[in-house]
Amino acid sequence: MYAGVPNTVLQATAISDDTAVVFFPFQTDQTCQDRHVQHLSISPNSKWLASAWGGQGAARVSDASTGAVLKTFTHDKVSIVQVSWAPDCSRLAAADMGGVVWVYDPAARQPALRLSPDDGSKWSGGLAWEAAHLEVPCRRLASGHRNRCVYVWDVANGRRLKQADAVHAGHVLDVVWGGEACIYTVGRADAAVVMLDTGILKPIRRLEHG
Repeated sequence: MYAGVPNTVLQATAISDDTAVVFFPFQTDQTCQDRHVQHLSISPNSKWLASAWGGQGAARVSDASTGAVLKTFTHDKVSIVQVSWAPDCSRLAAADMGGVVWVYDPAARQPALRLSPDDGSKWSGGLAWEAAHLEVPCRRLASGHRNRCVYVWDVANGRRLKQADAVHAGHVLDVVWGGEACIYTVGRADAAVVMLDTGILKPIRRLEHG
């Protein structure tokens, strides 16, 4: 319990303009006591903290300075495993254990955009937005999945733009959008980093670390 703020637990994250890891109060309520936080993402402007909650599943947006909960998004009672802010802070992406990626506009009241591979893939492993200097507002989002695939989505209309199949021997653990030309992926089973050309979403280099 944090002194002076009721019903809080301490969480940690790295503020984008500071190299230090900071601790601050994170507000909860009684309905969340049986849940756990899977992942944290600080907004690029350092104003908001997004958290991925397990258990019944929720993505929460909190004030990064006070810990006060500003918005809570819930869908299908499936655990949220990862959250990621768009570089321009306009949208928040959240991946769940069912393989679905949700895209929220925290400033709007409209329903979330649902991005799903629709191939039975379970678990989303990694979210990565295109760099802000490429397009504002940011429209392209990459997601990695347990079916060993990486997808690139247009979050303006929910359309799947590109798909890379069998990128790794096992499911994709993480995805990083590396500037204009490359998307980097990490696999669970092969201990390798694969560089994908963003234009055609095909492997152009493989870095072995096993």
